[in-house]
Amino acid sequence: MIAKIFIIFICKKIKMSKKNLYWEDHQSIDQISTIIQNDGVVVGSSDTVFGLLANTTQAGFCGLNAIKKRTEKPYIILIDSIDKLKYFISGEPSKAVLKLLQFGWPGPLTVIFQAKPGTPDFLCSSDHKVALRIPKHTGLLRLAANFIGLFSTSANLTGEYLPSLLSELNPQIINKVELIVTDRYNLVNVKTNLPSTILDCSTDEIKLIRAGAYDIATLEKISGCKFE
Repeated sequence: MIAKIFIIFICKKIKMSKKNLYWEDHQSIDQISTIIQNDGVVVGSSDTVFGLLANTTQAGFCGLNAIKKRTEKPYIILIDSIDKLKYFISGEPSKAVLKLLQFGWPGPLTVIFQAKPGTPDFLCSSDHKVALRIPKHTGLLRLAANFIGLFSTSANLTGEYLPSLLSELNPQIINKVELIVTDRYNLVNVKTNLPSTILDCSTDEIKLIRAGAYDIATLEKISGCKFE
């Protein structure tokens, strides 16, 4: 009850009128899936920061670009199972990378791979790399199970603060999404979440791209490699 009142308060405060769903409600996943399948964009809480979610289509990519006000940088792709790597990556992960995946997935670890031949430009970077993650979040996993993959990016304008609370979302972001989906507990949780740690594993040398939720020394110990 308190959480619901909080959502209403926040939406009135930013002068918006958006449909708000909870990850815990089973019907929510069907509604979110339908919106994303129709190339709409939603914003939701996660195991890291608040994120924008879209279908891994050209339209989904363009929708995120319009909101984020960027054009070239690729987006992280969320999957619900390591088996879905086959749809995106070239070859098989090395033993060191597999150790990282077994330790860090599900969880706040984003891994960059060499993209599968023929991967569309909107799914990968200009040097043909693709970034993937399995989130440690029940709602996101249930949603991702309905897709080969989901685009995910922080729910902020480029260069702005990363929001970990509903109250921190930029009204410009909320204006452009179809709905908001949250965890009930996150609405009153003042803990600041960290973004995912990003590792580039597309070559024989593992490179640290962004420090985040996972401790780097721990990841190096797990993989048996010193990161560049």
